Amino acid sequence: MSKLAISIDMGAVNNGVFYCVYDESAIKKKDAKALIIDKNKINFSKKSRRENRHRVRSYARRKLAKRYFLNLFEIDSLSNSQKESVFGLFNNRGYTFLSSDSEFEEISEITSEFLQEYLEELGAFRTKEEFEKFLSKFEELEDLEKFVDEKVEQIEKITQLNKAEIAKEFINYKDDFKTIKDDLKNIKKLFLQIVDEIKNGAKPRKKYLQELKKEIVSLDFIADKDAFYNLVGNISNLQLRILRKLINQKDRAKQFEKLKNYFWTFHYKSEDEKQRKAKLFDALKNAKTIEEFFTTCSPLLTVPPYEDMNNRSTYKCNSLHLNIELQKEQFKSLKKILESEFSYLLEDGFEKNPTKYLQRFFDLKKDATNKLYHPREVYKHKNPKAIESFKKLFGKEAYENLKDIAVRYYDEEAKIIDGIFDEKNSIFTKCNRNTPYKNNIKEILLKPLYGCEFSNTQAEALIEKIKQKRGLKAYMELVATKAKEYQNRFY
Repeated sequence: MSKLAISIDMGAVNNGVFYCVYDESAIKKKDAKALIIDKNKINFSKKSRRENRHRVRSYARRKLAKRYFLNLFEIDSLSNSQKESVFGLFNNRGYTFLSSDSEFEEISEITSEFLQEYLEELGAFRTKEEFEKFLSKFEELEDLEKFVDEKVEQIEKITQLNKAEIAKEFINYKDDFKTIKDDLKNIKKLFLQIVDEIKNGAKPRKKYLQELKKEIVSLDFIADKDAFYNLVGNISNLQLRILRKLINQKDRAKQFEKLKNYFWTFHYKSEDEKQRKAKLFDALKNAKTIEEFFTTCSPLLTVPPYEDMNNRSTYKCNSLHLNIELQKEQFKSLKKILESEFSYLLEDGFEKNPTKYLQRFFDLKKDATNKLYHPREVYKHKNPKAIESFKKLFGKEAYENLKDIAVRYYDEEAKIIDGIFDEKNSIFTKCNRNTPYKNNIKEILLKPLYGCEFSNTQAEALIEKIKQKRGLKAYMELVATKAKEYQNRFY
């Protein structure tokens, strides 16, 4: 009798499928294929895949923790029931980060932009895991419930608005509000699920360690209870990757070096985490061996900090803006210079924000017409001919009025180019605005493709024409193919 076996490996883009037909004596047929699914038509839930991965990793971590514990603690003299009690201490270590079985995977880009504008505390997160890790920072259930209640109330107010209210309150998002509404409902459901899980017995790592200590105190066959508590707690805190490294390395001294490097990789951000870091590294410095460290260091210090995901946050503009107050004389001199020779730099608003135009003047492109009196030649390179030309054209008073700020500007600019930016004492400040939603800057995105300027109206008209002629998706696929084919020459 023939049997059919099918194995599926779901990846981010490609899905691998292998199947074979076999009987007791031989494989009759086998084949493997890679399937690429169009995400616009169907998106498979990865819930069970993620749950299985987490379960397997949790089992492997628990198994390796017990195995490594045996390298540091002599257990052969204990009875079977005593051994069972000891190993049982590793079976539940509490959570560092919360998780739930929600189907929700990721919010859309437009919802992310909406959150940044109207629910700022949630604006940096897009995936389910990112929201879960954020909520894991709350150590007390009361604080978490208070935060969730506040956000759920805000979400409910937004999702219950009618069309007229949406058009009035969120005019920039009215066309995409159905997507935003669905995502907000998923976030609300996720938050409520996590609160329920904690109410049903899930414990943060610190509470687990408190209960672990009480359990160890009751074990009369353990002599040094404090050292044993530290050993079990510290090993329970270790993640799967470092446990593998420690077990694979037989040399204890090298194990200790790997452990130190492991703690160095964490990002300690909050004040509490920074204080724990200082104490942890004092303990690492004072311990002569890995055994001494595990038995003397408090497990509260080795709990991994909240993973800040600093490479996943929404992109912020890193442009540096000049941030100073111009004196009356400086203002007059700048206005005189710009009006006489650089009127094309001026726009409405000079009176409100003159530093913006001063920065434009300092960063002016050098060309044949201005090279004899260019501010960079005058104040940075201190070219005598340029200084003389500048004074002759704009006056000695204008030269002196702008000298101090110009010299400092170019000095700081040189340091920033070399990677040195003292934000507290700088005359510059970061823009830090969120990068715009692509749908709102079509004219800017089309410019490099066609090599010419577009207005917003022209961009919309071109896109509409493309849609009617061959379809926007087919056209963009063609553009992407050509861009890969020609690479830099495409632009």
